[in-house]
Amino acid sequence: MVKQKLLCIDIDDCICSFTDDYLQFLQNNGIGMKREDIIGSFTEMGLAGELMEKFLKSGALSTMKVVEGSRKSVRRLLNKFVLVALTARPVYTQKDTMDWILNNFSYLPLVFARDKIAYCKKVGAWGLVDDQLRWLDNVDRGFAIAQPWNNGYEGARGDWDFISKFILNMV
Repeated sequence: MVKQKLLCIDIDDCICSFTDDYLQFLQNNGIGMKREDIIGSFTEMGLAGELMEKFLKSGALSTMKVVEGSRKSVRRLLNKFVLVALTARPVYTQKDTMDWILNNFSYLPLVFARDKIAYCKKVGAWGLVDDQLRWLDNVDRGFAIAQPWNNGYEGARGDWDFISKFILNMV
């Protein structure tokens, strides 16, 4: 029996539309910003801290939309990989995060790892699908779901249809 390769998939802005909901939350709190204005992580931009914590504890995590094309592409990848939903969200978000996964990707095991690189190395992951350069730039095989903040990524970058086909062509 051939052992399937492990592919880790980030939740926020890869399968879950985190940024859109957070931008709406910021707007509701007097901070106007558009998706294309995001040039780095919310921490780098000074938009984390208390505001982020308030958002994460608001219950919004369990009701976010699914990223377009992700369901179909993730199912396609299941034919060749063992998949894990991987997140660096704080532990206090576990209930809302698990509720979202169960409602949208119930077949994906969920792993919380504050250091995704260490986790991927520990479990021998074949690759990582993510949107954040800090993770993508430090794994052997990183695949970026295209977002304004990862335009500079030199590896495979695109929408879910492109990324899933690219990955499947590698195996």
